[in-house]
Amino acid sequence: MNSTRVARDEPDFQARVSAEADALIERYDSFLEHMGAARSDISLDEFIDAEAAVISRDPERYGRGDGPPTAGRRLRAVGTHERDRPKVSPRDLAIEPGADFLARDKPPVRMLVDELISMSMPTLLVAERKAGKTRLVHNLVRAVCDRETFLARYVTTRPSGCVILLDTEMHESLLDEWLTAQGIRNNGRWAIKPMAGRAELLDLRDMDVLRAWVKTLRASECGYLIVDCLAPICRALGIDENSARELGPLINGFARLADETGCGLLLVHHTGWNGNHARGTSDLEGWPADILYLRNADGARFLDAAGRTVTGFHEVCLEMDDRGRLEATETTRADVSDAKYLDMVPDEGLVVGQMWTGRAAQEARAAYKRLEQRGDVCFHITGRNHQKTIYRAEACASPDDHKPEKHKITVES
Repeated sequence: MNSTRVARDEPDFQARVSAEADALIERYDSFLEHMGAARSDISLDEFIDAEAAVISRDPERYGRGDGPPTAGRRLRAVGTHERDRPKVSPRDLAIEPGADFLARDKPPVRMLVDELISMSMPTLLVAERKAGKTRLVHNLVRAVCDRETFLARYVTTRPSGCVILLDTEMHESLLDEWLTAQGIRNNGRWAIKPMAGRAELLDLRDMDVLRAWVKTLRASECGYLIVDCLAPICRALGIDENSARELGPLINGFARLADETGCGLLLVHHTGWNGNHARGTSDLEGWPADILYLRNADGARFLDAAGRTVTGFHEVCLEMDDRGRLEATETTRADVSDAKYLDMVPDEGLVVGQMWTGRAAQEARAAYKRLEQRGDVCFHITGRNHQKTIYRAEACASPDDHKPEKHKITVES
């Protein structure tokens, strides 16, 4: 029988290894603090090797017994990160009969924002560049903490604990300006940690880091956690967003953080190049219960949602006042598109130079058809070449007075 395996199963050995691990990690963290470094700068293995080299140069001073290097090497041999592995008990793996599962009382799915954001399951917010994701987050903080309707429409439920915002992008001064402008009344119901330039502190793949955050959030009585946003964390940790293998452990860390803390979670990310999905691996959108999409369209911003707990929600256009407060309106994408194409029609009329092709042409034809049906524009065939000209409603009565050939345009794909 393998004597090493027997030794590892002995309680005394396991207790000793655990004690040595704690002492090693304590020395490691003290060294990093002294050097002003992060764990991403100096790994635990590098520290063990450096510590061993120092002691080997002066063994009389540091002693020849089972000192730190020996303990470190043993830990690494047994599995340096054995203490990082989740502790699994038979109870954790117990399988419940279907009848018992259905008969057992379960906590209800609670909503932070009716129709839109769950408090019980994670939510992902993906936004186009400069679409206003941080403004939307700040509006959510205000609505939840002050028990107001979100976007002046959707009922909110305040969590039992406070709302905590971890911001990895914004400078503190700008955060102060924007959050002050929101005019949040119950400032005791939310807390914030600006983390621009320190996103590596959210390396939740590391169990020590995860435990530290769980302890911190519990001490802060976190009821709902918002992380704005994912991209700086990936950059700081060298994670390829397109790799499910690299990004998966980090996302799993966030899910475990919310689960062990007992709080809701909103993770903010950017959209891909076409604005229709989250940037990076498609696995990212398969993880959350719900996904919010914030998109730009012809100078307007629209919010849409999909997911397990999203009910009765339809895409809304958001209008922002000078304080950064957002309000959902009944404006549709068609309304915004129609206004854009109506602005393209001068008083003298607009000549269509050729048949439109492609996606842009389809949008233009649809817009002008709706405008004609509403009576905002009219079409006339003019000139020897029978050119089609679009006029505004006020000019439709007497189009012959105008000279549309000066405003000929071509809409292409």
